[in-house]
Amino acid sequence: MVTIKKYNNKYKEDVRNVCINSSTSFLSKKMFHKSLLTVFCDYYIEKEGDSCFIAVDNDKAVGYVLCAKNYNIWKKDFENNYLNKTKNPLTKGLGKATIEDLASFSDEYPAHLHIDIDTGYRGQKLGTKLIQYLVSYLKEINVKGLMLCVARDNANAIGFYKKQGFELLKEGKQELYFGMKL
Repeated sequence: MVTIKKYNNKYKEDVRNVCINSSTSFLSKKMFHKSLLTVFCDYYIEKEGDSCFIAVDNDKAVGYVLCAKNYNIWKKDFENNYLNKTKNPLTKGLGKATIEDLASFSDEYPAHLHIDIDTGYRGQKLGTKLIQYLVSYLKEINVKGLMLCVARDNANAIGFYKKQGFELLKEGKQELYFGMKL
């Protein structure tokens, strides 16, 4: 039976594997794994594990929702401790683009998330449960809004976010931005 838990460091490699295995972009290629993990996973589990939730089956993480609670704190720490320490131009470019993409919404929606579930566990409402746990937690600590960015061609994810109560904030060339007031 799959349960939802707060992130625990013992699941670090499981979470990193879910991140890699769930990528459908060019970043899924092995040569880009480090960039994928640096930009979309490691900061969150290393610095903000208290705002991350995982779906666990047989003591293995099979899905997650990772969250930074405050854009300004995340931006400073992410730039100083992740982007400025890498020499990889792809990691730097992705990281800077992520920072820029979220900046214009950060006052109203200071928190942002990344969510992934292993393929074999999709369709079991785990994404909904993970979002519910995260939203409940963010409300408890008085975070006023939550945002995310999704690829424009990811119809399943877009439908999922709308069903969860996220509203479209902006349409970019290749991505859509969604937010939820808390």
